[in-house]
Amino acid sequence: MNELLEQKLSCLEKNLAELGDCLVAFSGGVDSTLLLAVAARQKANRVVAVTVSSPFVARDEVKDALRIAEKLGVEHLLIEVDDLLEMDALRDNPPDRCYHCKTAIMTTLKAVAKKRNIATVIEGSNSDDTGQYRPGKKALAELGVLSPMERCGLSKSDVRALSNHLGLDTWDKPAMACLATRFPYGTTLDVASLERVARAEKGLRALGIEELRLRCHDDLARIEVPPALICSLTGSLREEVVALVKEAGFSYVTLDMEGYRFGAMDETLLDSEKTDDP
Repeated sequence: MNELLEQKLSCLEKNLAELGDCLVAFSGGVDSTLLLAVAARQKANRVVAVTVSSPFVARDEVKDALRIAEKLGVEHLLIEVDDLLEMDALRDNPPDRCYHCKTAIMTTLKAVAKKRNIATVIEGSNSDDTGQYRPGKKALAELGVLSPMERCGLSKSDVRALSNHLGLDTWDKPAMACLATRFPYGTTLDVASLERVARAEKGLRALGIEELRLRCHDDLARIEVPPALICSLTGSLREEVVALVKEAGFSYVTLDMEGYRFGAMDETLLDSEKTDDP
């Protein structure tokens, strides 16, 4: 580990120690796993991890969070939030959907923290998130939810490097995102549509395709994978890909020749600004 990375880790450890007891918003992704692991090392502090299960999160991601928290040996709570799609600001999928979703979820986490006499709620944003279009960041600021890794200047590559150094098996885990990012802004969201996307992506990952997004255009699925994988999806894997995506509930299967693009789907609305990927 180089000197700069050591300094950033030291900054994070010091920051977390000064915060004292904290509740960690824990998704099981690479960012929140590192944050939780480092927080748990502050033995004088009480650390509680909370994972929110909602229609926007694939069930396999929730299972992964449960597994990782158990491996880290921290207290872990799983909270089911099933009523998000009853909110117009989420169901109608506007460009600022993430703001309303983060507000609802973090308000729930703040209530849990208050009940347990924990003053601080933290989450895993990193410094690469700064300057991107992320409506959820506004919600974090309004609710006083802190982002220690961002404060210490940890980039995504830093997070992966530190995770590898600390022996966390999430160090190379592909970035995941809210399932709503697979739909154009203005599309009415429902549980069935979100689950259809989750089923199709799970099937594609079973074929060994880890980095992907399946974008939903009504009954048409548009698959994004890294350019290096495009030939395999049009060649040896073509029939399997078509079969599993149709089995998930889509009528048409297409491959985006431009390749995988990390972020929300409707970039015509916000140019190239990215949104929502945690």
